[in-house]
Amino acid sequence: MQRPVRSTVTHGFRAATGVALSLAAPYTLACQGWGAADLEIRNGTTLTSPTTIVNTCTGGDYLSATISGPGSQWDLTGALYIGAMAATGEVLIENGGKVTTPSVTMGLGPTGTPGTGTLNLSGNNIARGILETAYVETGAGGAGIINFDGGILRASASEANFLRNFGPTDIKLLSGGAYIDSNGFNIGITTPSLLQGVGGLTKLSAGTLSIAGDNSYGGNTTVAAGTLRFDSYTQGAGQVLGIGASSINNYGKLAVNNTATFAADARIAVDVASVNTLAVNQTLNAVISAGTLNASTFNVSDNSALFNFQAIRNGNDVDLRIVANSNQGTGIRDAVIGQGTWSALDAARVLDTQLNNGVTGDMGNVINAFGQLPGNREVARATAQTLPLASGHQAIQGTLGTFQNLIQNRIGGNSGLSSGDTLKDKQIWGRAFGSRADQDDRKGSAGFSADSWGLGFGADAEVAAGNRVGLAYGYAKTSVNGNTDLAGTAQDSNISSHLFSAYGSKELSQERSLSWQADLGVSDNDSMRQLSFGGLNRSARADYRTYSAHVGAALTQRFALSETTSLMPALRADYTWLKSQSYSETGADALNLNVASQKTDALVLGADLHLLHSLSSTSRIEVNLGVGYDAINKSGNIVAAYAGAPGLSFVSNGIDHSPWLLRGGIGYTHRTGNGTEVSLRYDAESRSDYLNQSASVRAKWAF
Repeated sequence: MQRPVRSTVTHGFRAATGVALSLAAPYTLACQGWGAADLEIRNGTTLTSPTTIVNTCTGGDYLSATISGPGSQWDLTGALYIGAMAATGEVLIENGGKVTTPSVTMGLGPTGTPGTGTLNLSGNNIARGILETAYVETGAGGAGIINFDGGILRASASEANFLRNFGPTDIKLLSGGAYIDSNGFNIGITTPSLLQGVGGLTKLSAGTLSIAGDNSYGGNTTVAAGTLRFDSYTQGAGQVLGIGASSINNYGKLAVNNTATFAADARIAVDVASVNTLAVNQTLNAVISAGTLNASTFNVSDNSALFNFQAIRNGNDVDLRIVANSNQGTGIRDAVIGQGTWSALDAARVLDTQLNNGVTGDMGNVINAFGQLPGNREVARATAQTLPLASGHQAIQGTLGTFQNLIQNRIGGNSGLSSGDTLKDKQIWGRAFGSRADQDDRKGSAGFSADSWGLGFGADAEVAAGNRVGLAYGYAKTSVNGNTDLAGTAQDSNISSHLFSAYGSKELSQERSLSWQADLGVSDNDSMRQLSFGGLNRSARADYRTYSAHVGAALTQRFALSETTSLMPALRADYTWLKSQSYSETGADALNLNVASQKTDALVLGADLHLLHSLSSTSRIEVNLGVGYDAINKSGNIVAAYAGAPGLSFVSNGIDHSPWLLRGGIGYTHRTGNGTEVSLRYDAESRSDYLNQSASVRAKWAF
């Protein structure tokens, strides 16, 4: 150790007197006659040193070492001595800090008289202090104290006597408990009843930890992995035996050489690993084994949403059998019902069948992923992710409705009859539009948002007195984003629609007219579903086509309120039909869906009221408000089957709408000096937590 220089602090190694420490030779933290220093390794700093003594120096200045925080690490190439030379030393390892050393000796240094050493291992569920070594001992004539309060003591080699020369009160298990990590080695504690205190013991990693005597501490016992062995074991009514499990070959075991005694209704808590290959009807054999087993009944709990564990006594052993988390084998369905995700109810039935049958292949991987989920909410969300895209038809209907409004505004509210203008024989028009549709989640079915833009072009002419006929074409691009509240991941699609329309109007009298339109459309869908649960991360993609047809008619009566204002009530009926091709997804293996063709239709009977007001000889405004009733009102259910279970189809329910809808809009029209007519419009339609809003601009020319 170099002689300290005042007022220098480097890289997280802090001396109490403000000095820098250069740890280059053995025993560098031993007393050197000029006072003491504290070693602090924090904030991700690392230190490598040779053999080191942590010790109070002559004169009473206290020297300690603290290693704290994730990434903070002290690696010793030689032994660590804590307390020596008739003095004391203390080491604190906490909150993610780590120390590695070949061995730890407490209460005695390599030279000099005995002293007292204290080792504190602390931490919590977020970060634990770790000491990794081959063994920890108390030196001859010295005193050593180990305080476990949530920290980990990890073995670096097999060692029959891992904690040497400690007395029955030297090792204390505080409320945070002791964590001993055998790290794949076989280690032992040969002093009987050495572990004392109110805390519990958790044995980590593969390998065996053998403890002489019994479980003399007051807390719970947990075997996260490997085997924990006692000479005898007693579990009272207030204690819990924890068992970690990841597969039928990897789970914690409690082995007792002599007698194991359990209170009636003894509690066992199984901690299913987040990554596991457990399945229904598997058995974890000899989770408890004893020379003599004194036990009557067990109460087994677990953290799995899909699995339950049944304790089965087999002589002096206790096995744990894995069963479905439901007496009826409907664990996934029960989770879906509990979360109200009704659209996934039938899919859950199919998945439960796979769970209960112990399937293999990639569907077995899917079921294993479900088994890793911690609760019903996560299970219901994962099930919802496996459903087919349900928003496609409604999004297309919204786009069709926007295009149909363009035609209706051309031949209805903006006709020569209703506006008071005399139409030229032939006219052409073009309209650009954009729309936004938002459907909230409803009754356990996921909603969506859809953004569309498009162009429409048309031409019409008077073919006879009072009769006008036209043709139109429209193109729309729609981006659909599924809501994520129910599934936790997105279902998206991009839709390109081509629409063709014939339309016309006939004057029945000077104040009454009949308008009509007929549309055909084809929409190309490019869909994607994200699946992310239980370690799975997949995307299911599909391309398919939807065909559409629509016919509608309206009867309008005009009432002149003044020379500049007209009120026009209208009765109308619209029938819309859509059919999507069947399709098969790719990219998600067993969770790819084979989706049957889907057909939906709607018959909306409605009444509208239009108010037109001329602002001048060249401009006017129009306001309309209407109500409609869907006499068919289908929810648009979809039939599908998983590629991993092709013989078991299921039905995914669509949005359950109210049959009633409201619609309205406002528009402004101006005719320029050269006769070009320009219109601006805003329209909206609302129905069962659904709102479709559109804005458009139109230009019309006579020719």
